[in-house]
Amino acid sequence: MILDRTIELYSRTIKAAAPGDAGIKKYTYQMFLSTRASVQPAQLSQSKLEQWGLTTLGSGSKKIFVSGNIAEGQAWLIKDLKTSLRYEIRGPNTWPNHMEFIAEPYQGGDPI
Repeated sequence: MILDRTIELYSRTIKAAAPGDAGIKKYTYQMFLSTRASVQPAQLSQSKLEQWGLTTLGSGSKKIFVSGNIAEGQAWLIKDLKTSLRYEIRGPNTWPNHMEFIAEPYQGGDPI
C-alpha cells in the first residue's frame, strides 16, 4: 500500500435545532485526524458490495487505505488534500494494521 497523499478525517455532531428549522437536522463537522492514505477507485462486484453491507456504489467512489486503526463510527467525512475532494464514508473495514473505507463523493453543502 503506497500512502501517496494526505487526508483529513472529520467527525459529525448534530447541531441544536434553531427556531424555524422545521425539524431539519443540521450538523457540524470537526477534523480529528490528518494522516497519509492511499486513495484508489472502488471497483467492487455485487458480492463484494454485499460483504461491505452495501447495495449500490456510485461511479466516483473510492477505496481509501489508512495505516493504523480509527474508531468505527467516529469518521463521517474524508477530505483528500491532494485533490480537495470530499467523500462521505459508506463502509469501514478494520484490519490488524490498517483501515479500509469505501467512500462516495460528498453531495452536501460545504461543511469543511
